[in-house]
Amino acid sequence: MRDDTGLMSIDFIAGFTIFMIALIIAITMSSGLLIGLQSKTIDYDAVAYRTSVILAEDPGAVNITGVTGNPITTDPTSWELVYLPLKEDSTADYYKNYISRMGLAIAKSYDNPDILSQQRTPNILSLAKINRFFDTSLFYSYDRTDSSGNIIPSDYREKVIFGDYPYKFYITLNSINSGDSIHKAVGDPNVPNASYGYMRRVVMVKDPAANFTANTSPTSSNIMNISMDFNQIYQFSSPRGPLYQINPNVDEIAFNISGFNIVNYTSQAPKIALNSMNISRFDLLSNTWPNLPIYVDSPTVKIYLNEPNATSPSESNRWSGATGNVTSSILIIFEPGYFPRTVGYTSAETDIIRGNFTFSPSNHVGQPTFVYSYTNPDGTSNQANPVLKPCVLEVSVW
Repeated sequence: MRDDTGLMSIDFIAGFTIFMIALIIAITMSSGLLIGLQSKTIDYDAVAYRTSVILAEDPGAVNITGVTGNPITTDPTSWELVYLPLKEDSTADYYKNYISRMGLAIAKSYDNPDILSQQRTPNILSLAKINRFFDTSLFYSYDRTDSSGNIIPSDYREKVIFGDYPYKFYITLNSINSGDSIHKAVGDPNVPNASYGYMRRVVMVKDPAANFTANTSPTSSNIMNISMDFNQIYQFSSPRGPLYQINPNVDEIAFNISGFNIVNYTSQAPKIALNSMNISRFDLLSNTWPNLPIYVDSPTVKIYLNEPNATSPSESNRWSGATGNVTSSILIIFEPGYFPRTVGYTSAETDIIRGNFTFSPSNHVGQPTFVYSYTNPDGTSNQANPVLKPCVLEVSVW
């Protein structure tokens, strides 16, 4: 009797081979099909975390090569200074292309971490960047469709969230202290109850950058001047590091001159009226003071008369250029980016700026000149140090 138990038929070998190949293919395909289901939640969390890092730790980025328009910035992180028309304008996307990334941190250089003024400042946010970031008149917070039916990602997806997936998002920034009044939001507030990524961070907002306060007093003049020496400001503020540095290029600078009620109600003085004003810059070459333009659109110089809230002035109290009575105070705000827009980014770091205000009647107006300085010679200062306000930054992505 022949023993053939160790033999296998050709049919069996062929069938077994086909079965193994099919099994391997099935396992490979099934694992690929499950990847999307297994990683959605992790992906959302990762995107939310990455977005919060960009917002809280990164100052943003500008493609400064070939930038045109006003203002022009030579600082590769000052994206908030890039000129942007309203989002509906046909040229809006052209200018947005110069913004690579919209971070909110104040630091502008990581090149020399041993230099105090160039240290990284994670979780310390710039108010100017915050105001620009949450301005939905400039940025689309939702996806659009062009004339050909193609999807145009929202500006926030392209500049902050990144990725090809059509993420929805909701980003908020709220002050912890009730009196700080920082409440910002952008995106879709209808966050789902499940399957979304979430990140919450405690941050500090540098606000305001520079607010000069002083009182006027009766005098025999009808002209009031304000003066700023940017070189002096840099000299005294830079050694303190980015938290307390005053940068006229990117920070809001405000003069709040009060005490006009005392002037108005002296027995010798009638009501005081602001008739005109101009802003000028000292030109070293010609030894003259040419006037700077006051723009209709931002960034510009805003004047408020008798404004009780210097941190959130009402547009109803804004001086229109016509004669206006001054019964208590004058608030002068140089918006972030105004000086680079008028004199250039580099020049604005060393300029001397003067504001001239003319009143009527011709006497009993106030102290002739208010000189802004980071620290006065006697060790005092009319300028309050920048205030760091604690806030909560929340990012939801789904």
